[in-house]
Amino acid sequence: GKVVRQNRAYRELRELMEGVEPVAKLWRHLLKDDALACEAFKDYEVRFDPGGGSAPRWFSCSCTRVDEVDTSADSFFESRNQDYRLLVAKDISDIKKGQEAVRMNALRALMAEEELVQSTRETLAGAIYQLQVPMNLVAAASNMIERRGASVSMDNLRRVLREAMEAGAEAMDRLSACMPESITEAVVPVNVNELIHDTLALNTQEFLANGIVVEWNPTAVLPSVTGREHRLRGMLNQLIENAIDAMSERGRKLRELAITTKQDDDDVITIIIDDTGPGIPEENRLQVFQPFYTTKGMKGKRAGMGLTMVQDVVSEHSGSIDIATAPSGGCRTALTLPLKGIPDGGES
Repeated sequence: GKVVRQNRAYRELRELMEGVEPVAKLWRHLLKDDALACEAFKDYEVRFDPGGGSAPRWFSCSCTRVDEVDTSADSFFESRNQDYRLLVAKDISDIKKGQEAVRMNALRALMAEEELVQSTRETLAGAIYQLQVPMNLVAAASNMIERRGASVSMDNLRRVLREAMEAGAEAMDRLSACMPESITEAVVPVNVNELIHDTLALNTQEFLANGIVVEWNPTAVLPSVTGREHRLRGMLNQLIENAIDAMSERGRKLRELAITTKQDDDDVITIIIDDTGPGIPEENRLQVFQPFYTTKGMKGKRAGMGLTMVQDVVSEHSGSIDIATAPSGGCRTALTLPLKGIPDGGES
């Protein structure tokens, strides 16, 4: 239950973790994996996010059981054998850094393609949703005329309403036929810190162009969330793009984005995104999740469908999203994601 021997590199790592025992952080994460419950394993990779602008660190961890046999005379009458674990954590951050550059280039191309497909699907789905409202009104008017009885004028009006309903149904069918097929994505263990780090890297040029300072406060070692990686990354990217847009208004001097991750308990991860934009009035905090609702006009990439997509992804992963006022007066978005948001079978 405690560290009995350590080397210099271990002591340096403890200083980086601000005095917290590295083995406590690593061990808690390692033993989350049932395959490692035997406490003997080799080359298991763990990501450590120090935050504060520092690059993530990667360690390849191996563990061996060590039994020390007491051969003294006193042990003949009373067993004094000791059971230890030897944990070796090899820093592989440089290797990962090279792999990261290649991965980010591929990720940009992949996200651009996924963005186009998903945006088209969301826009068509929103259009069908919006068409359904006048269709329901026409259907209600037609039913009222049916109940009032027959007359020449009513027959003509009934015919016009019937034709309008048929034309509306045909239009919705055509829109449904144009909708791209959804991309089937496997359910895998996802490191939320890694997704946020990716998203910040993808938006670096936007931060620089708009003079936005980013404060990144991750929990150093987070357990993985079971979910769909690309869907979750797209959700986080949308929230960060929203924050950038909000802070890019003319005349806004304070432009700071703070992102925090934490594990509230053993089963839930919380992501908090604070910006210094104008915020969202309390009376509009439910409306922003409705399709096509926007305060920016129909000029955005998603034209009012961004937060609708965010809510869909959160619900798919059995999580929750809450919008409030940030300490700075801007917008605070708080996401909670259960570690087992999508069961192993892939259904939410």
